[in-house]
Amino acid sequence: MAKISVQLYSVKDYTGKDMVSALEQIAKAGYEGVEFAGYGGLGAEDMKHHLDRVGLVASGSHVSIQLLREALQDVIAYNKTIQNPYIICPGAPAVAREEYEALHREFLAIGEKIHKAGMKFGYHNHHKEFVSFDGRYGMDILLDGGNLVYEVDTYWTEYAGIDTLAYLKKIGKKCELVHLKDMVVDQNKNKSSCTYGEGILNNRGIIDTALVHCDPAWFVIEWEAFNTMDSMEAVTKSCKNLKALLGR
Repeated sequence: MAKISVQLYSVKDYTGKDMVSALEQIAKAGYEGVEFAGYGGLGAEDMKHHLDRVGLVASGSHVSIQLLREALQDVIAYNKTIQNPYIICPGAPAVAREEYEALHREFLAIGEKIHKAGMKFGYHNHHKEFVSFDGRYGMDILLDGGNLVYEVDTYWTEYAGIDTLAYLKKIGKKCELVHLKDMVVDQNKNKSSCTYGEGILNNRGIIDTALVHCDPAWFVIEWEAFNTMDSMEAVTKSCKNLKALLGR
């Protein structure tokens, strides 16, 4: 059964001030894990100590393509110490098919090194990766073969106009992480994110489809409706709403 994590970028105003306090509050909110987007200046051993102390585990780390290129061994060493199973590239500058293919070759090499260190490497989509090249999405070119895994952001698949349920069925168990973020649409048809469970997405269908066809290790809440409410309050509500859907 998938566990529940939160992408810490959602509470960047908290982690930027005091990572340790933020971890404590995330644990109290009911999360089992955290997905990192930076480490708040903490060394790996200190980070592992505080995770253990508050009862959280690392579910993943978002690491920029630049850092993966320039400091991969440091990234691997840090994440091994905190016992993080997934290193995820959160986005990359590809537009043309040739750029996606070049990134794919690079991802295979990066992924092999991460795999040898006992972890998995994957990619987190936004909407732009769903450009189609002769019937193949850029996302699927990036993650073809090897030990590469999908972290499907279901907000962005919906934003791109993709049938999220069909896509989850298609990629199946290569999708080991699922990002959950809800959507609202204003009177001008502009799409934006909101607290999970309070928008228009078919959250029940997404959850059930992922559980049956993907069997993900983690559902990862993400919240980016900054300046609409307190971020810690938003991810706390999001966790509660997800647990209700899961019957927990």
